[in-house]
Amino acid sequence: MSTTYNDIMNKHNLSGMLLKIDSKYYEEFYNLRADVTEKIHGENIRCGVDNKGSFIGQRKTLCRDFTDHSNWNKLSVRTKDELGRIHIYITNKKRDAKFAQKNITFFGELHGQGMQKGFTYPFSDGLRVRWFDIKVNDRYELFVDKQEIFRDLGLESVPYIGRMTIRESLDLDIENMKSQVAEQNFIEGVVITPEVPDWWRFHSRLIIKHKTKKFAEAKQGKSKSVKPINNFVSEYVDFVTEARIDHAIQALKERKIEILYELRDLQYIPKEVIADIEKEENDGHPLPKEDKKYLGSYIPRYYKKYLDDMLVNLQQELLNIKKEAISAKK
Repeated sequence: MSTTYNDIMNKHNLSGMLLKIDSKYYEEFYNLRADVTEKIHGENIRCGVDNKGSFIGQRKTLCRDFTDHSNWNKLSVRTKDELGRIHIYITNKKRDAKFAQKNITFFGELHGQGMQKGFTYPFSDGLRVRWFDIKVNDRYELFVDKQEIFRDLGLESVPYIGRMTIRESLDLDIENMKSQVAEQNFIEGVVITPEVPDWWRFHSRLIIKHKTKKFAEAKQGKSKSVKPINNFVSEYVDFVTEARIDHAIQALKERKIEILYELRDLQYIPKEVIADIEKEENDGHPLPKEDKKYLGSYIPRYYKKYLDDMLVNLQQELLNIKKEAISAKK
């Protein structure tokens, strides 16, 4: 059996999301109160009880027999005890008629030595879990409610950073935060979980993942805007500019292709940008295969920066509107 999590946006997709809502809600959006937690670098784990019984799973699969979980033999005794307590809690909960027919799922981040590259942990008894969500059917528990349940069950939740507005959370100096779980003096990023307003109508949950550059550098090597691939850097890389991205987006829209200003746009944009470079900079001739391969890797990184810059510009635009409004009242 296979299932997936609800969509969760990352910071790169936030610009596209904002463009889908009326600008009158921008100020409301940035002022939403949010709970901010450290993002743990690991693997998603979930466990629960549905109308077929107990299960344990990963992001896209679940197992009725717990020992079928791919990491079962690596789990610490502590983690296995936690899974047992969770299932006892849910089974008791489902004896209440109000919950009898409902699916209840706990979500956590499985982590420990050898789970993922880039971080080491101060324990060696096997993989552990930091818990972050509880879902009853399609409804996720409020932050304060799930934290109380985690405490009652003796479960460790993801490290808490604080409660603040979305604007404040996006301005956090995450590059200089030290992990509360790993031994490294940096974090993978933060998870921003705001209150969901009545006007929210998107399929994604309002959760924003904001990753640090330090994590990217530790995982992939020193981050640079231009990196060689097999000791090769295309001479055409200088033609990948913001103006050319804009031109490619305009051309795609003219062909009735919807641009979401999200990472999903990358199914169209690299090919369109390369086609534009061939037309404008190479007399309409196809680029050499090696140049195409290089640009195919470079353009997605550039588009992520493009989306980040768009978000900064939207925030600045909002501040300017506010200043003009204040000046007009004087």
